[in-house]
Amino acid sequence: MSGGPEELQERLREAAALGDAEEVRRLLAAGADVNSRNEIDGWTCLHWACKRSHAPVVALLLDAGADRRIPTGAGQLAEQLTAKPHIRRILGELVLKVRVQNLRDDDFIEIELDRQELTYRDLLRVSCCELGVNPQHVERIRKLPNTVLRKDITVKGCLY
Repeated sequence: MSGGPEELQERLREAAALGDAEEVRRLLAAGADVNSRNEIDGWTCLHWACKRSHAPVVALLLDAGADRRIPTGAGQLAEQLTAKPHIRRILGELVLKVRVQNLRDDDFIEIELDRQELTYRDLLRVSCCELGVNPQHVERIRKLPNTVLRKDITVKGCLY
């Protein structure tokens, strides 16, 4: 791909606005900054994908590390640019790693919960269901310090 970094970033914002997931993937792979902002209005590719209701692109950008907390020049967040519930759900998903303590298998599973509906009871219910554990046997739920979640974009061969 030709063009300087500014052109690459602008092409990424344009592809996101058009809902072109393939082009978004290519531009990200070419080194486009997923959080670059337009110099005039401060919009990122995530702002455009949300505004135009391109759910697959929103999910792709979030997976690539798009920061949903970046405001536009007018102070709007990506979630404020859409009225579509399915886009808001994608923006609100929280991916958690869970495992059962004291098992031979220390591997984690990933579960997705809506941030706005996250409660202890929901976390317990979903985790136990996914792990095949009786909720009555759970003594406590702990957060492990500084656990980093993998991003699918960083796993070779998993680019959809």
